[in-house]
Amino acid sequence: MVKINAREVTVFILIVNIISFVISMSTGKLLGDLSGQLVSINSLFLSLLFFILSLGFLWGCHQLISKIKPLFKVETSNYVGLIIALLSISFIFYVYQTNLFLAGSL
Repeated sequence: MVKINAREVTVFILIVNIISFVISMSTGKLLGDLSGQLVSINSLFLSLLFFILSLGFLWGCHQLISKIKPLFKVETSNYVGLIIALLSISFIFYVYQTNLFLAGSL
């Protein structure tokens, strides 16, 4: 089993967002859900700054919370993962059957 460190995930998210920032700066347009929307350079810098600050805050909170020792250990069974997987598959089936919760469905 691969153990993923919170620092590795944080650095990965930061790198992906910096790449997106550089691409948006060079084209002057946003990526993702708002692709094609024109944006000013000041807005891009502010959004990157706020993103880095919030990511640092969340990482710091994780570091503090991860040091708290639980009062007692809770044993989990293998059925928890199976139940979550079945609920996820059921939700996906529901979305495809009803065409709800999709972009532009309402």
